[in-house]
This record gives sequence, structure tokens and C-alpha cells, in this order.
Amino acid sequence: MVFHALLTLAPGVGVALAVLIARRREPKASQKKAAARIAAIDSGHTRRIVSFVRATYGDYPRKFFGYFVELAPSGLILRPGLLLRFRYPTVTVTEPILSAHVRPFADEAEHRHLSSGRYDAGGAMEMLGRVVVTCQTPLGVLEFAPTRRNVPVLLHYLQLQAPSGGNRALAFE
Repeated sequence: MVFHALLTLAPGVGVALAVLIARRREPKASQKKAAARIAAIDSGHTRRIVSFVRATYGDYPRKFFGYFVELAPSGLILRPGLLLRFRYPTVTVTEPILSAHVRPFADEAEHRHLSSGRYDAGGAMEMLGRVVVTCQTPLGVLEFAPTRRNVPVLLHYLQLQAPSGGNRALAFE
């Protein structure tokens, strides 16, 4: 009875609860979407994901900055959001990515910034939390922080784009 009274007094709470309940059922749906995205990438289509990006070299930001990451057959393209395009240029990743793997958060501040609370693993909205993917290039380290649902898609794309030679299966985890 008290719960019903709270729902009627606070507009929007019912919608928020419905979203949380739907998010609990989302892992299976996001696995199907990831499989569809991987199949599209395999067939040569471009897919776009949202991710934070930073690097230790070049014109890339040193702190995590949000980009639309286009997974194109020609290579990675980093596009800033619509309102920031006048200030930050579109960047094409031209250097080869030698290896990529998911790493734990470096410190508590990075964890708090990217994935904490209900977005943390085991939380109500964990599929929207972020995971850090570290990529080694000849020039330095390039890091992406996509949502958990996009990690398999990004790793699959990076494995396809890896230079030939060597054991690609061991380099991409």
C-alpha cells in the first residue's frame, strides 16, 4: 500500500521502475544485438559505438573523452559529438593495433568515473557500465571504454583489423 502511494505521488517513478525491470532482462537481448553487429562487421558494414577514448601519444586526449567510434572496414574513425565537432576534429586511427585486452580499472577514481553504483558489475544497469579495453600500438597505448554490451563487438573488430602474422588469438582476449 505504501509502495503504491509512492508511485502515485512521484511522477516518473513507475517508468523508472519499468526501465530497471527491463534492464534485468537485457543481457540476452544485448547478446543477440552484439551477434548481429559482429555479423554486420564480418560482412563489411560500418558500425558505430559510443566510447570514451584516451591515448599516451599523438593528438589523442590524455584523459577519457567521449567519441562516436566508427568500426569501418577502412579503419577506426573517432568522431566527437555533434555539439563538439567545431572544437575537436575527427580522428582516423592510422597506426596498426598489435594487441587488445580488457583490463581492470587502474584506480578508484577511474572506476568511479566509468562504472560505479548501479552501473558496476552485478548492478541493476550493469550492461550500461563501462569496461576499459587497452590496445597496444607501435606508438604507444590507446584505450577505449565502451559499454559492456559493446566490448565483444570492439574486440572482434580489432582482431579482424590486426596485422597479419603472429598468433592473433593470443593477442586479443
